[in-house]
Amino acid sequence: MSSDFRNASRVIGVIGLAILVPIAIFLSPMDSAKKNQIEVIKMLSVAKPEFGPGRSPQVWTVTLGNGIALTPGAARVEAGYLLALHAGPSGFTITADPVKPGKTGIFSFFRDETGSLRFEPQIGRSASINSRLWGAGAVESR
Repeated sequence: MSSDFRNASRVIGVIGLAILVPIAIFLSPMDSAKKNQIEVIKMLSVAKPEFGPGRSPQVWTVTLGNGIALTPGAARVEAGYLLALHAGPSGFTITADPVKPGKTGIFSFFRDETGSLRFEPQIGRSASINSRLWGAGAVESR
């Protein structure tokens, strides 16, 4: 094998790596996780409760920003997150946990009837009323 051929092979190999590495980084699962997280934040930020018939204080459904309606006891997957509505006589909470933490979403979220949105920065841990408040000073992504 000639040295010209070996040098050409090395150059082609280096060029191939130079092309493939950025593509692999660009298509990383973390990009998809960040995109899903942004979508879930938008959905939860404008969630609107709908109350039972008459003057019932009980929340029957909550409509998210994308028009999807959540009902108590019927969790559903949207944008890589498992969303669940928990309703009681005095209000409601919504939990949003990534289906595959770190791949379909980064943080878990918790929203209540006051409109407060909380997040859990520890990947794989569910957010709760005790989690950090999302908003000014919150980290949007890792």
